[in-house]
Amino acid sequence: MNTFLKIGIISGLVAGIVAGIMGIIASVILFDFWSAIWVVPNSTTISIFKIATVEFSLAIVWGVILGVIYSKTYNLIPGRGISKGLIYGLFCYLIVPIRDAGFSIVYLFYIGAISLIIWGFLIWLPYGLTIGFLYEILLKRYYATIKKRKIIEYDMRSGIHLGAIAGLIGGVVAFVAIFIFESKDYWALVPSEIFNIVLISRLGTHTFIHMMWGIVFGAIFAKVYNLISGKGIMKGLYYGLIVLLITGIHTSFTYIARGNIPIGLAYLLVDVPALITFGLILGALYKPKK
Repeated sequence: MNTFLKIGIISGLVAGIVAGIMGIIASVILFDFWSAIWVVPNSTTISIFKIATVEFSLAIVWGVILGVIYSKTYNLIPGRGISKGLIYGLFCYLIVPIRDAGFSIVYLFYIGAISLIIWGFLIWLPYGLTIGFLYEILLKRYYATIKKRKIIEYDMRSGIHLGAIAGLIGGVVAFVAIFIFESKDYWALVPSEIFNIVLISRLGTHTFIHMMWGIVFGAIFAKVYNLISGKGIMKGLYYGLIVLLITGIHTSFTYIARGNIPIGLAYLLVDVPALITFGLILGALYKPKK
């Protein structure tokens, strides 16, 4: 294990602990909101202790995973010192709770969206500051043993339009997956006279959301292109799987840990086909300029 990776794991672990502590505080502040989005079998109440325990555990696990990613992308993150960590924390805030809140708003779950926006800020800002501060300390301590890598970057604008195309196609695939696997009882409840309207509305929603996030992830793909293994389609697939890990799987496991298994599985149903398709299409289309 190289020094960069060790520093990333340690920094991510400590930052995850800090984020977990903030998660407990956030759980107290947002208890009325938070308890509304938990699912407790055979019960109408949920204890603050259980919420805090789950949020703390999740923060540590994902703190380490994202710490590893931070170490891999360190030289590509704008800023210097602690500001790198702050930018990284805000980026995580954008692609995890803000992205989740966007889906909640589309499905009219406003309470969940508000809680995610507030909770995410209270978690990811301290996480970013902590990992940025600790990483710099450890980096200076072991700097003599580390050889800095020069990474060739491509203009982020080169990935925007291709990301939009790949995201749109991924959204269509996600819609098809939902239509096939969603309960027949649900579609039976939709009146026949508005069935087509509901169908088109769902299709438009998913294509639009995935296209917008495709723009974001497409731009980042150009930035991290040379950090990703493989070539062409396979490089895109690996990138799509990484994005899936830190967005869809992250969100899905969080809901499942909170006891909301249907929502957790729904995220997997949407994001697995959408982001794998996104990665494959982006990898096939993106040709970096030499």
